[in-house]
Amino acid sequence: MKRRFLLIIGVILLIIIGGGAFLVYNLFFKGNTVELARLNGGIAYTSDMNGTWDVVVLTADGAFKNLTAESSGHEYFPSYAFDGKMINMLSSEGVTEMGPAQVQPDGTGFKTLTIVSAIMSVAQEQRFQWDPGYSRDGWQLWAEISSLNLDLFVQPPTGDKIRLTEDGVNGPRDWFGTWSPDDQFVLYNSNRVDDNENLYRVSRTGGTPERLTNYDYSVFHGAYSLDGETILFVSNEAEILITGEMPLFLMDADGGNVRPIGDEKFIGDAQVSPDGSQVVYMSNESGEWHIYLMDKNGDNKRQLTETGNNLFPVWETIPADSITEATATP
Repeated sequence: MKRRFLLIIGVILLIIIGGGAFLVYNLFFKGNTVELARLNGGIAYTSDMNGTWDVVVLTADGAFKNLTAESSGHEYFPSYAFDGKMINMLSSEGVTEMGPAQVQPDGTGFKTLTIVSAIMSVAQEQRFQWDPGYSRDGWQLWAEISSLNLDLFVQPPTGDKIRLTEDGVNGPRDWFGTWSPDDQFVLYNSNRVDDNENLYRVSRTGGTPERLTNYDYSVFHGAYSLDGETILFVSNEAEILITGEMPLFLMDADGGNVRPIGDEKFIGDAQVSPDGSQVVYMSNESGEWHIYLMDKNGDNKRQLTETGNNLFPVWETIPADSITEATATP
């Protein structure tokens, strides 16, 4: 599997062939941003706590739930839809290469998707915006289907949204964005030069992207260390993710000094909570990979997971109107 988001490829193909989803999107979604509530929900992440890689969620009330326990394959890299009602991932369940899968946040409805069903899922459910992330100073980052591409957008606390990537109709995919620790750059995946995913960074105000890796196979999920000095990423050389192996590499923040992680310690992949008060991150400082939580100022650090290896946390998305409705109910 040379790209995590086969779902998006399928959508683009449908748009090119039929135009229906593109019409719906431009009539109702283009230019709109879903406002997320300033309230923290659960945390989803990739875990091998049950022997295979699964998508697990730690709910807001402290319960752990394996969302993909019924799958006999491996699942990686959860991402929430903006409405919070669906989680996308990669799965090897029942296939010979990694492909898209979905599950509802309560663990029901797990399904692997063909290209056609992935197309119909996005087009019919009209979930064009995924993977919201927050900077420490209140900017929002997300991936969105626009101009027949998957592009990255940011929006400051006040002011209009800014399109970070734009390469014309049916151009490259730009996705999997994450903030640098100083909040000035976005690190992301793109296949903009060739048919493989590589890592890039771009200023949060836009500009020319800087390419950080140059492989003839795909690498995924770049993540900054908390101090901003190193970047961790996952190699999919020889399509190895389908076997359940997840080779981790480190490089300096400028893309140099690439090496297998080995015994080095990594503390990073910080994800700021929607309300801006907390930061969830991952670390192998204990000898295994675990998810940690701390206050935004670094205080009150605590380990959230205890079993297996647990990586790449993301915050649950809770639409603002859902919170309004809930608080208005007697």
